[in-house]
Amino acid sequence: MAGPHIQELFTEAPGRLFTHYGFETGSPGVRRRRIFVYLPEAYLDMRRKRFPVLYLLDGQNVMDLESSRYGGWKTNVAAERLAQEGRITPPVVVGIAASSQRLREYMGWSQEPNHRHVAGEKHCAYVLEQVVPFIESQYRISNRRRSRIVGGASAGGVAALHMAFSYPTVFGGVGVLSAGRHFFPELARRFLAGEPPDLRIFLSCGTRGMDSELYPQTRAFCGRLKAARMEYRYVHRRRGAHNERSWASVMPEMLEYFFSVE
Repeated sequence: MAGPHIQELFTEAPGRLFTHYGFETGSPGVRRRRIFVYLPEAYLDMRRKRFPVLYLLDGQNVMDLESSRYGGWKTNVAAERLAQEGRITPPVVVGIAASSQRLREYMGWSQEPNHRHVAGEKHCAYVLEQVVPFIESQYRISNRRRSRIVGGASAGGVAALHMAFSYPTVFGGVGVLSAGRHFFPELARRFLAGEPPDLRIFLSCGTRGMDSELYPQTRAFCGRLKAARMEYRYVHRRRGAHNERSWASVMPEMLEYFFSVE
């Protein structure tokens, strides 16, 4: 494994989980952070095979770590179970941790005065110019665009959608959980007015707590995607809420959508 600041972490899953500490961002406006990398069991067994990759924002919460502040999404555990059942090709899962400037980085791309901040575009560039090249030079990652997915939940879902829309030649798909509000209409105006980007989009939202506020815009955005003839799937979580447990429950469906065995 590469890098002087790397540590292996405990995981219930049969693969191996590492964290790269203090990952340099290459930008004075973006703070250093941890990058979590889960290598599935098949990656360890098949030494010449290249694997798809799933980049997730709020990376400190996406694995099965006991240190996850609000509970983990257990993406790695779900991926291994689906792989053992022969339903998906397991991806390398990369969790990009949030910083103390999370909201500025995740929503700063917006043109709205209350959200506009230079950190938004800088964070996007950091992922594209630093994280993706590093991961794909150090690990056996497929070079197929369709095999490179980005995703997130809440503000992280908004950031992931903006990132995928902005760089459709890099990402083949985006997973968006419990996101929306006025950001969906803005993204639709900016990216769906003309020729839509070539992306697969997975969306999910519940109806409890904060998700009840996000649900109407999520459904409206699905209508915009349908009108633009984009490839998408929406999963409604009738009892879903705005928390890690709820996002963990929908992760298997998201994984199958993007990584099902061809």
